[in-house]
Amino acid sequence: MALNEAALPGSLRQSSTVRFWLEPGLWGSFLRALCEYYAAVAILLVSRTGAFVCTMLVSHTTFWSTAGGFIGDLLGLSFGASFGLAVRRRDGRAFLTDSSIVGALRMALAFTFCLAAIGKAFSIAPMTEFFTQSGYSVTFLKFIVIAEVFGGIGLLLPWAVLPALIGLTVDMFGAVLTHIHNGDPLNDSTGAIGMLIRLVAVGVLWALRQRACEPPTTVRNAVLGVAAAATACLLIAAGGGVAVRHLSHPAPQSGTLSERPIWQEVIRKPAEAYPLITREFTGIKDSELHLVSQKAERPAKL
Repeated sequence: MALNEAALPGSLRQSSTVRFWLEPGLWGSFLRALCEYYAAVAILLVSRTGAFVCTMLVSHTTFWSTAGGFIGDLLGLSFGASFGLAVRRRDGRAFLTDSSIVGALRMALAFTFCLAAIGKAFSIAPMTEFFTQSGYSVTFLKFIVIAEVFGGIGLLLPWAVLPALIGLTVDMFGAVLTHIHNGDPLNDSTGAIGMLIRLVAVGVLWALRQRACEPPTTVRNAVLGVAAAATACLLIAAGGGVAVRHLSHPAPQSGTLSERPIWQEVIRKPAEAYPLITREFTGIKDSELHLVSQKAERPAKL
């Protein structure tokens, strides 16, 4: 619906903000940019999901792993591109806080966490090795997988966005602190750090969104609120990690068929079959993956 400039008071017509929205063709350009961005993110997500499924099912996974990694890089680029587009527009805040943009960013995060959880489930051997070396139990590994799936789904539900953001932020802080506890190089934490940046950005945009019957939130208040929440998540992750290590028991070595899940016996691929998942989202080092693969190739001692 177009604004009628003649019906506005003279002082209001002189406002730079109102003058901007009265420019001809602005709404069409604004809506077109929103639709194009949302469509681009949706196409990338569908493509990445397809590459992920092919990596799971086909025997030659090198091409699909490379394709999945490339599409993942494009998704990360599209995340930053949304802020680049906003900087170049005079309606930057309205652009970033529009439901289409925030929805696209939430959808990208949701798919990323769900695929990461599925990747952990299908790479149970290296993940069990990593969690055991970190002092955690297999039960905690299963909890993390389930939590990431439900957290990803929660990002898609408007009433569950806030708890999902908090839970996934605790999860990613826990991943970074675990690598610090293990003495791993910084490169192993880059995936989790990148996800933390995205979670914080989405949290700020979610706080800035326009809500009915409420005054708009200032950028300062939104940033301060998200920073306080992130600090609380960091403290929860640190205390929770210490508590879980204290309560965890050593995980049994899965050397016999009876100790392995039935689906793991049907789909028996080495850890290198899923490099995109195991490296980007778990931070397991290449040397550890190679060691685990060598153990998996040896016949089990009955």
